[in-house]
Amino acid sequence: MKSFFLFITLFILSFTGLIAEILHFQSYKVQSKDTLFSISQKFKISTKDIYRWNEKKIKDPRLFVGESLRIPVFKTSEDIQAKSQGQTSKQTSTNFLYPLETRSKVKIDFSSISYAPHKGVLFHNPSQTENVLCIDSGKVVAIDYMDGYGNYIIMQHYGGFYSIYGNLSKVLVIEGQTVSRGNRIGNISKEKGLYFQISNKDKPLNPMEVIRNG
Repeated sequence: MKSFFLFITLFILSFTGLIAEILHFQSYKVQSKDTLFSISQKFKISTKDIYRWNEKKIKDPRLFVGESLRIPVFKTSEDIQAKSQGQTSKQTSTNFLYPLETRSKVKIDFSSISYAPHKGVLFHNPSQTENVLCIDSGKVVAIDYMDGYGNYIIMQHYGGFYSIYGNLSKVLVIEGQTVSRGNRIGNISKEKGLYFQISNKDKPLNPMEVIRNG
C-alpha cells in the first residue's frame, strides 16, 4: 500500500512541471564530477525533472559514473505558441473513452479528501487478460516500472490532460509514439486490476466523471 501512495504522490507532484509539452526523452551517461545541478543546467531543466523521470534517484540520489539518466526534452515557448495558433478552433474535451474494453467495478474510488486522498481509481482484477485502451489521442511520454505497481504508461493529451495506466502485464507502445483514441496500449492480467488516473495540468480529476460519456 505504501508503494501505491508513492506512485500517486510522485505523479501528482510531477504534473505541476508538466504544463510544458515533452517532445521526447534522451539518454545521458553520467560523467566524472557531474552533479544533479550541473546536469540540470546543461540540459536547461530542473533537478525535479531529473528526479521525476528517474525514479531510482528518489531511492538513491547518488550519481555513478557511466549510469544512464532519462532526460526530458520540452517544447520551446515558440513551438507551443505556433501549435496553439494552429489549433485555436479545437475545443478542450473531457469526453474520454473508457480505458478498458469491458466495464469493470471500481475497487478503490477517487477521493479528494485531504486526510485520505486517492488521485485515481483502481479497478477490480479482470477474470481474464484484457486490453487497456487509450482514452483519447495523444503521445506516450513515459513508460516505466515501479516496485509494487508494475509497468505503467503516461499519456499526454491535448489541452494539458495526462492519463496514467498502471499494473500493466504487457506494454504495447513505445515512448514518443503517437496513439489514436481507442487504440490498445497494453494488457492487464488476472493478477491485478488497472490503476487509472487523469489530471489536467496540476489538477487531478475524478476519472469516473470524465469518462462516463466516453
